[in-house]
Amino acid sequence: MAPSSSPWRCVVLAILAWVSCPAFPAFAPRTRTQRQVLNRPWIPWQGTLSSPQDRGVNLAPQRDAWEEFMAAMVGAPDGPSLLSLNEYEQRVSEVQVQMRQLSADGEKQVTLDQSGNAASLFGHGRLEYHQKHGRLDIAKLSGVIAFDSATGVVRVAAKTDFKTLTRFLLPHGFIPPVVPEVDTVTVGGAISGLVMESSSFRYGFVHNAVTSMDVLLANGTVVHCSRTLHPELFSALPHSYGTLGYVLSASLQAVRAEQDVLVKIREFASVEKAVDAMSVAMEDPAVDFVDGIIYGEDRAMAISATMVPKKAEDDVDMLPTVVLPDDGRFIDILGKKLEEGSTGEDVFFRMSTFDYLYRWDCDIFWSTRRVEMLGKPEVRGFLGRAFLRSKILWQFGRRARDAKEFVSHLAWQFLGGQGADLGFRPPTERIIQDLGVRLDQVPSFAKGLKAHGELPFWMCPVRVVPGEQPLFPLPDVAHIMDVACFGAVPCGGLEELHHNKGIDRWLAKFDGQKAFYSDVTFSREYLYEKYDGAKYDQLKVELDPHGVLPHLFDKVLTAEPGHEA
Repeated sequence: MAPSSSPWRCVVLAILAWVSCPAFPAFAPRTRTQRQVLNRPWIPWQGTLSSPQDRGVNLAPQRDAWEEFMAAMVGAPDGPSLLSLNEYEQRVSEVQVQMRQLSADGEKQVTLDQSGNAASLFGHGRLEYHQKHGRLDIAKLSGVIAFDSATGVVRVAAKTDFKTLTRFLLPHGFIPPVVPEVDTVTVGGAISGLVMESSSFRYGFVHNAVTSMDVLLANGTVVHCSRTLHPELFSALPHSYGTLGYVLSASLQAVRAEQDVLVKIREFASVEKAVDAMSVAMEDPAVDFVDGIIYGEDRAMAISATMVPKKAEDDVDMLPTVVLPDDGRFIDILGKKLEEGSTGEDVFFRMSTFDYLYRWDCDIFWSTRRVEMLGKPEVRGFLGRAFLRSKILWQFGRRARDAKEFVSHLAWQFLGGQGADLGFRPPTERIIQDLGVRLDQVPSFAKGLKAHGELPFWMCPVRVVPGEQPLFPLPDVAHIMDVACFGAVPCGGLEELHHNKGIDRWLAKFDGQKAFYSDVTFSREYLYEKYDGAKYDQLKVELDPHGVLPHLFDKVLTAEPGHEA
């Protein structure tokens, strides 16, 4: 059969013609100009667009049918935006019954069903671990339950992702204090783990803005806790990763926001100077966001941003506006803006608040850089946020990486190093790590991290809130710096997890901290001492005496016994 008459080709062309057709505006990919015009609030319970009525309302692009279709296609459907109190209480009762049934089974420990959540796939062997345990499904606990526009307190179900929450709050003139940069992170997951972003220099981690929670314990009971009601349970949840109980809903203190963000970037000839510039920005009360990028020992960037009203000073309004994902990868945009400006000077540009908050989501930071096509504006404009977001990219990228690594390992096994001469890329080890050190340690820490990580590194300062996370003890300083390392490093002929183990050893030399969402290769003894294992064991006996939920160290350790870092 001729290629032109191939049924698969006809199907693909038909789909592309359909979703591009003006007769189907709900599905049609929009141009850059159209996305700016339609940057109005989506009212989920009406399903329509409306004009803002309030002063200084913040506008978020609507979640259209094309975006919802893409999410459903990869098995990660977007949850509803609203959840009534009656619906919430009914679904909590169903989850309680489910937990009691799973715990009564006794054959498997209980973990959370992470279907469609990219975080469940981080960590060597983590997916297999979940498949071996009874899984609790709380997917229906999604949506905003209540919101007080006078105080900014919002109550939200645990499985609500932050992009849905942000889209709800922005039209009301609010945002969550800390907005995770990828759209796979849920409210419950951010509390049970540790999540930071560029506003963390002021607000700390996500859980530091939580005022109260409903928590499901291993015996099926639900406990409402806060800093004054069951305070030990409230403070124990962060960094427990679902091993002491599961967050069902949480109330958070949202903060006031503006429609646009004014971004300032500057390049420095050393990591130390960039960190110093970030420290200065952190002291400025007008600055709302601070982060940075390390390109190498002699090149780093400090980034700060301030929320501004739509109607600003004339000189501000004349600045170029960056629209994502159309204008390119955010990291590429930063480089182009520096090239357009003068060396050694501040460079400014504008973005919508929504685009800024999810600036890294369109490419999972810079994970798409090896796919040249995804950097082309015309391709990005067509795909839009429906495809260019972490929820979608992770699913496609994981499968593509698995296929490439299969070929690479096969070539290495039969050809060894000579495979490169024939065009085969060497096997690689995936690196996804968030590593915390003191600000003064960043230059020397980053220098050694290059031995096992792939540049660039992301820098994100985090305010230390004493006593808020006893299972994640922090140094007695005002801020720590999260140095994040993402990429793939050649590993042909090396032991399994060689580079991740090297990173853990290097971090230990600085007495640093790390989030447990990815590969953890420390010894159990090290974890017990570093992360207050005695306190954890005490809480475990009190909250889960029968071991229905897994032990924290059993759940997060990914190295084989005897092969830890």
